[in-house]
Amino acid sequence: MTKWTKAQVRSLVDRMRHQGRSDNEIAQEIRTKCGITPLAAYRQLHGWSQTEAAARYSKATPGYGVDQATLSRLELWPSKGGRAPQALQIVAFAKLYGAQPLNLLSAEGFERLGEAERDVLLRVGQENGPVKASHSLTGRITQPPTDEPSSSERQVEMAARRALRFGSLVEGSNTGPETIQALYEETARISSVYPRVPLGDVLSDLIEAQDVAFRQLEGRQRPSQSKDLYVLAGILSIMLAKAPTTQATPNPP
Repeated sequence: MTKWTKAQVRSLVDRMRHQGRSDNEIAQEIRTKCGITPLAAYRQLHGWSQTEAAARYSKATPGYGVDQATLSRLELWPSKGGRAPQALQIVAFAKLYGAQPLNLLSAEGFERLGEAERDVLLRVGQENGPVKASHSLTGRITQPPTDEPSSSERQVEMAARRALRFGSLVEGSNTGPETIQALYEETARISSVYPRVPLGDVLSDLIEAQDVAFRQLEGRQRPSQSKDLYVLAGILSIMLAKAPTTQATPNPP
């Protein structure tokens, strides 16, 4: 297959944007034309080199950065020479590229991940879509918030936060499955609304969830629960890392 130049990819992106195509449609076309993985296609959609993308990723995720060589191997997965990405990395790249996490992996790439990584992506990184309803911690179904959430929606969210904190306090220093599940659901909810509303609208939720995750890590838990907590704490910390510059406006993807 003939290798496409950066200029050719940019021309394709411009033409498809003019047609009103979505980023996912454009990335799929780039993948087909260039014979590359979804993760690489989304990077090329933005016109970034591997070095540029790695630098942007590292700046957005202090303490979790990657270099160009690592990104190159991640983009090869699941082909020979590729490196299996962690769920945390896929979620972080999804934020960077303005994509849904599962859209950054081929079906084979996802299936060849470890069971724990697949579980995290399915529970936290499922495609939410612009109009899909989501479940709160209280078990009620709420529509995705607009830029001005209704008072009833905020009451449900506050109840969800109280339920999460109450569960963690009841379990004390021993992490239980209820708190892990509640923290997964709360992280998924925050992740779905985070790109669409001003950070100030979700900042207290982020801080609350991160506090619960760190408090649970200070206690006792099984190894599998420790891994879940570290992943969730990392995802929440990545979103909080943008706090100083994004409080006044909706967060960029």
